Amino acid sequence: MSKLEIFYYTTGVLGFFLSLINTIWLICQNRVNCSVLFDKVIVDNEVNNYKGKTHNVIFIRFLFVNHSKKPISITRIRIKVNHKFYDVHTLSHLAEYHKLKENQETFFQDINSSVKLPVNLSGYEAQSGFLAFLVPQGNLTGDEEDLTFQIYTSHCKSAEKTLKFGVEYQVQKLQ
Repeated sequence: MSKLEIFYYTTGVLGFFLSLINTIWLICQNRVNCSVLFDKVIVDNEVNNYKGKTHNVIFIRFLFVNHSKKPISITRIRIKVNHKFYDVHTLSHLAEYHKLKENQETFFQDINSSVKLPVNLSGYEAQSGFLAFLVPQGNLTGDEEDLTFQIYTSHCKSAEKTLKFGVEYQVQKLQ
């Protein structure tokens, strides 16, 4: 083998490895990467009538973060209560209401309602808010130790996340 043939062989192998590294880099860069955080649960003890049935409303504060440059949509979220899944309710519900007064005059008012799906996130964007789940009355025992969520995205991916009470989020009763 001549020196020129060795040079061609070495250049070819080096080019193959560089193209392989470039392909792996592109796949990692174009991968969809989204994180989800649930940090507050509010159980509304008031019963809501919906389609002739009585329901309790569970509000869950969320934070969705898109860590990739590709847009993503959260298209469906389900919650598991007593081995049965319930979808996010499509109507807007009042989740939190804050009002600050001084001398009978309101100087700050904050109203948080539940959001509707889909939640659309462009590249490197985050969004937070409340989700409302209608659970038939009597299915919430108050002794639940965890909540399981199924989250579906526009990229045909689904994830399941289980959160433990008192460890990863706090539970409040809506008064």
